[in-house]
Amino acid sequence: MEDTHSKGRSSWLVLGAAIGALLAASGLIEDQLSPIEDTVIATIDGESIYTAEFINYVEALENDRGKPLKKADKTHILNRLIDEKLLIRHGEISGLTRTESAVRKAIVDAVIENIISARKGVLPTDQELETFYQENQAYFSHTPLLRIKRMLFRGDQANKRAEQAHRALLAGQTFSSVTRQMADDEILSLPDSPIPTNRLANYLGPSLTQASEALAPGQYSKPLASGSSWVILALLEKRPGETPQLAVIRDQVLREYQRRGNDQALRDYLDELRADADVRINKSRLQAEQAPD
Repeated sequence: MEDTHSKGRSSWLVLGAAIGALLAASGLIEDQLSPIEDTVIATIDGESIYTAEFINYVEALENDRGKPLKKADKTHILNRLIDEKLLIRHGEISGLTRTESAVRKAIVDAVIENIISARKGVLPTDQELETFYQENQAYFSHTPLLRIKRMLFRGDQANKRAEQAHRALLAGQTFSSVTRQMADDEILSLPDSPIPTNRLANYLGPSLTQASEALAPGQYSKPLASGSSWVILALLEKRPGETPQLAVIRDQVLREYQRRGNDQALRDYLDELRADADVRINKSRLQAEQAPD
């Protein structure tokens, strides 16, 4: 049975507000095992993480997701449990008190805040920020602009009519002529100019927008389902997204620079805690609990 303690910590186990995706790179479990009881899945300086505790968290997250977790997910959860114990121990050493549930989370959050707060007054030089911006321009670029045409087919025979139109295109007929002869009239036409993909999604929806992005200029798609209708898309023009000047988005770049720095500082600190601790993994117990991918 899922308990509130497990459910309350699911965000730490899976996401982690400050650590983010960095802890998901789980090359952290090593073959450093001396015999451990089967009821224990890991120890940190002799303190146990019990198999039942691990299973409880796995089951709670599987219930949240509505599907079984993969091997990598379970390895990730065990790593997060180990990291949590290390952070709680650091909090105890710093004078915080260990208790259960929400207070345990508060201890972890307080330790994370203490680690990150040491960086709050540290600002990059102009050159460091410029280098970071140049290395991550794709992250800060605007979405590309696409000019799309669409054929729309409605009704019971929409799929067959779309396939017939597609064969006509393959035979060399133009997109415009096939549209006039075979497609239905559109209620809301697409703009006849390049528009950003996020705006295009308002017309096509996310899946058809993604299909549009995969096309090369001059290429058309195969028939695609769109609700109860079918469509064929043609990409007429594609312009790369503009990259704003650093001076225009300096505050945004600085926030991202600091966020990544905080994540790395926390990851480095956890690596130091692991290196100083005697962390042992019951590999056979973990493998027994991991579902095959």
